[in-house]
Formats: sequence, structure tokens, C-alpha cells
Amino acid sequence: MRVILIRDPGHPGRAPALAATLKAQGLETTVVDANDANALAPGDRAPVDDATRRWLAERPLSDRAVARWLGHRRALIELVLNGPGAALILEDTIVPAPTLAQAARALAQAGDDGHDRIVLLGEAGTVPAQAPRPLAVAPFALARLNPLVGGDLPVVSGYAITRRAAVRFLTNTPRLVRPFDQALARPWATAVPVFALTPPVLEPAPEPAAPPEPTTPPYTEATALKWRLARLLNQGLDRLRRRLGQPPDGEASGKGGA
Repeated sequence: MRVILIRDPGHPGRAPALAATLKAQGLETTVVDANDANALAPGDRAPVDDATRRWLAERPLSDRAVARWLGHRRALIELVLNGPGAALILEDTIVPAPTLAQAARALAQAGDDGHDRIVLLGEAGTVPAQAPRPLAVAPFALARLNPLVGGDLPVVSGYAITRRAAVRFLTNTPRLVRPFDQALARPWATAVPVFALTPPVLEPAPEPAAPPEPTTPPYTEATALKWRLARLLNQGLDRLRRRLGQPPDGEASGKGGA
């Protein structure tokens, strides 16, 4: 299975080292660049839909969140444009288990069942999951996550995705409204089911904690009563959509976006 590696320009040495580790497992990589969160150009925020986000959150997406989103977006577009039918998409911050290549083979075989999906390769956080379904290659299994019930995903640093699922995800998230991990965990909005691979084959790299990001200033009048009520209304509507499992027709503002 193809590997698309997202390189952080702020840490240029990480991606080559990870690519070498993956090559030793027999996995060839294609590298795409994320944006440097410390040097975003004004145009880098063009895909962000602030008109919708202010109905959902008090503050805009941070530069760090936008930079991560853009990296994953480029990786997904690379898969859509150049194939093949599925790929692993990895950030350069992860540490792969020695069984990653074996898991890739198991997922490649599972991809022949005709289902489009996103499969998390690391821990799945607190999102409830259905009983795991064994794959053809032991000891791996897939457990479908049920974010309709609740729970939160951790930072998603690596996943497998089919090309058709990438097309659907990009189509249903044309603008950046929520952080990438939150957007991923909304199958009722993206129409792409999310699974977790067991056992996980990725873990975050043991590196010093990133310096705290400066607090993003709130939107104008974000604390005004009308905006507080609007956010509460949209949170209630989103909980209802989550329970119903139906894709939204748009936020209460009349805007769309996942």
C-alpha cells in the first residue's frame, strides 16, 4: 500500500528519517509538505470558513490547526489525483511499530471488500467502538467507531483511507471549519465511516512538547449575547444530527462545512 508522508517544514530532519524507517519495512513513501505554522502567509488561510466557524466557536482556527489541515488536505488530494485505490497517510511525528507493513498488507486485502473507510492506525481515544472484525492477516482487526454516541478522538497522526473515501471526505469538507481531527470524526457530515485498527501500529514520537501557541484572538463581538446563543443553538443542532446520524443541510447560519 502506498504511503503519503506529511512533512513539517519546521522540522526538516524528521521526514527523511521516518522515510528511511518505512523503507526498511518495505514501504515506499511520497512526501507532501504541510505549512509552517510559524510562517503562514495570509493566503494560506483562504480555505478557512470564518463566516461559519463563528457560529460554532468563539475563536478562529489557530495557525497550528490550519497548517495541519493543509498538510492532510494535500495528502488526500495527492491520493485522489494519483492513486492507487488506497494509501496510508502519516504525519512525520509518528513512530511506526515493526508491524506497520504487515498491517498495510492486511488493510490492502480488506480494501477489496468494496467498502470505503478511514482506518485510524493509532489510538482511537474515547470514541465507543463496535466489536472488532478480524482481518485476513492476523492479529489485526477493524472496529467501527461510533462517534454518534459520543467521545473524542486524539490527535490523528496516521490513517489508511481509500481513494473514493478521500474524494467523499474532500467533497463534504470543502472549507476548513473545525480542526482536522474533529472533522474526521463526523461521519454523519462527511459520509465516510471511521474505523480503528487493533492492535494500533503507530504511536506519537517521544519529543519535547511544542511551545504553547499564542492564544488566537476571539471573533469580534464573540461574547455578545446573540453569538453565545447562536453557538448554543448550533451545538444543540449538531448533537441532534449526531443522534440521528444524518448529514447536515448547513449550519443555522445557512453555511455548510464539516
